[in-house]
Amino acid sequence: MWAPLCDMWAPLAALAHWLNSGDHDSFRMMDDGERCTRLIGLVGRAFATMLHTIDQAGELKAGAQFHDLGLVISLYLKWGTGQGNYGIEPEDLDWSP
Repeated sequence: MWAPLCDMWAPLAALAHWLNSGDHDSFRMMDDGERCTRLIGLVGRAFATMLHTIDQAGELKAGAQFHDLGLVISLYLKWGTGQGNYGIEPEDLDWSP
């Protein structure tokens, strides 16, 4: 079970770092706000699904095999709540606090 989890975790962890790495105005300032909101929602739901899968495997805990788990969770939460600066409120996203 460990290898498939790693194969799913790695791209989502990398995406979290990229999403928080700088200014992505070209992504946020597209002319279709509804599509942008749906895309942000898709990314968030993919991450929430990954967390659920990790939890089902018993790895959503301190000392888990995923040493960057807390960091990546924090990065997604920071990114999700930061969308309000661009007109996408957290309540518009069904995965964001």
